[in-house]
Amino acid sequence: MKHQKENLESWKDLIDAWTVSGQSQTAFCKQKNIKLDLFGYYKKKFQSPKKEVVAKKQPSSGFSQVAVPKSANPVTTLQMTFPCGIVLSGIQPNNLMTVSLLMEVMK
Repeated sequence: MKHQKENLESWKDLIDAWTVSGQSQTAFCKQKNIKLDLFGYYKKKFQSPKKEVVAKKQPSSGFSQVAVPKSANPVTTLQMTFPCGIVLSGIQPNNLMTVSLLMEVMK
């Protein structure tokens, strides 16, 4: 068991030496007479694990889910431009009656 721990420490030292060497893995392994695939195995073993965010898979309905953030002040892009140059903007469902009356007056 002690031999295995020493072996791991040796690999850790080799990987640290490669990190500061500035060499490619291939060049470093050739210089040290190390098998490249074995070096890659231990390098991966000593890398810090990365946290991955895994989304829960839901059955596909053929549609993509879209999240639209709610805004306290929604921007209205609906507007009317009359031939005389007057622009009426801010048209929303709650003021359609007023818009209708204004259009009648402007005829």
